[in-house]
Amino acid sequence: ESTKLFKDFKSWGFDSVEIALEDISHIDSKFVKAELEKNGLVCGSLCGAFGPDRDLRGTPDDQARSIDYVKGCIDHMVVLGCPVLAGPVYSAVGRADAVPDKEKKAQWKLVTKNLKKICKYAEKKGVIIAMEPLNRFE
Repeated sequence: ESTKLFKDFKSWGFDSVEIALEDISHIDSKFVKAELEKNGLVCGSLCGAFGPDRDLRGTPDDQARSIDYVKGCIDHMVVLGCPVLAGPVYSAVGRADAVPDKEKKAQWKLVTKNLKKICKYAEKKGVIIAMEPLNRFE
């Protein structure tokens, strides 16, 4: 239904849209791509949604859900012809716990290990990840 807005976006002078994707099952990429093309638009970026159960430094289940979600987003991006996934890929939004240096180093190591997996997948699919840094107040 939101694709009905594409005509308005184009009339307002936009050439590109960013699609926020909370759940990878919420989009029919082929349909959206056709609607974009019909209206002379492209999907310039896809914005990831990283809630408490998608955290590359969280529990093993959180990490797996996050990796699966990002890979699903990337798969949609390929169909959409979208070059950029933007968002705080490494962490759940709102996580602002202060941790001792030892724990911070362990989290850093975990995040980099998981980001390498995601980035290799993105590279293989020909897309890039624009990582949004979060501050402790978000």
